[in-house]
Amino acid sequence: MLKNTGEGKEYRAFSVRNFRQIPQVENLSEEEKKNIETVGQVLPFKVNNYVVDELIDWGNYKNDPIFHLTFPQKGMLDRKDFNTMASAIDAGKNRMELREIADTIRHKLNPHPANQMEMNVPELEGEILPGVQHKYRETALFFPTAGQTCHSYCTFCFRWPQFVLLSSLSEREREILQLIAGGYSNKEIGEKLSISHRSVDTHRTNMMRKLEIHNTAGLVSFAINNGIMHGRD
Repeated sequence: MLKNTGEGKEYRAFSVRNFRQIPQVENLSEEEKKNIETVGQVLPFKVNNYVVDELIDWGNYKNDPIFHLTFPQKGMLDRKDFNTMASAIDAGKNRMELREIADTIRHKLNPHPANQMEMNVPELEGEILPGVQHKYRETALFFPTAGQTCHSYCTFCFRWPQFVLLSSLSEREREILQLIAGGYSNKEIGEKLSISHRSVDTHRTNMMRKLEIHNTAGLVSFAINNGIMHGRD
């Protein structure tokens, strides 16, 4: 049965790293827990204690829609990809190695269909409009970064790339992306970071590959939507 005491409680979030601390998770078999860990390495997973305590019927979790809505399910990944990640975890691969495997799988999942990172970027007289997406002919959508978070991720959410792709960038790549979004050229970025413009170009190419983005406008849009901005000095 659902528990509803009506008492206030302190918010607590759980992810793939600490979900085993949820008392109710003891209802799951070890295989089910490993399934969550495996899929959770590839797709974003976050749930909070209100959902866990008040909305999921743990006595019937296998058929509970909220459980399926918020906890990663094995069927969310292709069998081959699931087995690849599961084997990597069992082999004790480190976090960076798991991230590389996860990125390979994510890129197969078409994270940005229909070139949305380029096609949805509105311009005015050739100038990109930061923080705005033009998804429909007569509608412009404003997405402030502070409002782009969720207290629980839905397993079917189309925004999953926004929650995971940024983590695939190195610190140097984030630094360069921030400067690209600020309007700096490769030469200017190289001078600011004391590296060659060829190195900047290599980092730019790697970022586009990781993020499935094909031009500078797409990189700028990604930076804007994820709060990575740097104004010119």
